[in-house]
Amino acid sequence: MSEHKVTLTWQRGDKPFEYQKYSRDHT
Repeated sequence: MSEHKVTLTWQRGDKPFEYQKYSRDHT
């Protein structure tokens, strides 16, 4: 499921910083 969220973030075109923040929040 985590991978799915990552794909959404990437598809959205968010900055790499946002991706890291998402990962940290998810953990």
